Amino acid sequence: MTVTDTPTPYPIVLDLRGRSCLVVGGGPVACRKISSLVEAGAEVTVVSPLGTTELRKMADSRLINWRKRDFMESDIGGNVLVIGATDTTEINERVYASAREAGIPANIVDEPKLCDFFVPAVLRRGRL
Repeated sequence: MTVTDTPTPYPIVLDLRGRSCLVVGGGPVACRKISSLVEAGAEVTVVSPLGTTELRKMADSRLINWRKRDFMESDIGGNVLVIGATDTTEINERVYASAREAGIPANIVDEPKLCDFFVPAVLRRGRL
């Protein structure tokens, strides 16, 4: 076996039931990530001063914990993974840097160079 300059990603499936995950952002892309984390059983905290109607509904029904404010580095601690899904490069870079410093895997949506893991597309057609 040889080691290449570009390693092959290591595939993994995580059991997130009851585990804390952070999503920074409140738009449609963030909501898709939040929904999939909730579906996986994660305890999701969202940090965003604004949110979609869908985000408000999830917060109102207590599916998520919504911190209606800007991201702070202290939001990172205690989570097993972090997703940054804002439309602001500077905030996404801060989210990634804070997660890396804390040793927590992060995924910044649509920024592969700012990702410790990738989320594959999933097609669900009910039970097999």
